[in-house]
Amino acid sequence: MILGNAAVLNLPNTIRFVGEAVSVAGIVVLLAALSGYDRRRCLGTAQLADSAEPPDEPLRTGGLHRFVRHPLYSGLYLLVWGQAQTEFGFATALWASVYLIVGLIFEEGRLIRRCGDDYET
Repeated sequence: MILGNAAVLNLPNTIRFVGEAVSVAGIVVLLAALSGYDRRRCLGTAQLADSAEPPDEPLRTGGLHRFVRHPLYSGLYLLVWGQAQTEFGFATALWASVYLIVGLIFEEGRLIRRCGDDYET
C-alpha cells in the first residue's frame, strides 16, 4: 500500500498500535526531559541573545536522569522507531539511530571531560 510517497509496511494492526504507543511515549519522554533543561540553550537560541559563551550547566542526576543518562536521546529513539511503519519511516529510524549513536559518542566524551568521576558514577 502507498501512503503519500512512502510504501506502508505490511504490519499487523497490533504492531501498528504498539508503534503509535511507542511514539506517544517518546513524545512524553521528550517533553519531560526538556522541562529540566534551559530550552533556549538546548535549541541554540540563547547564543543569539548573548555573544558570550554560556557557563556549563551542572550535571543532572534528578528527574529522568535517575533512570537514563540521556533522556532526550531515549525519547527520540522511541519516537522515530514508533513511526517506522513505512519504508521512509524505517529508513529515517535507521539513519536517526546512526546519527544519535555518533552524537552520543561525542557527548559522552564531552561530559566525561567536563564532569569526570561524577559523570562516570
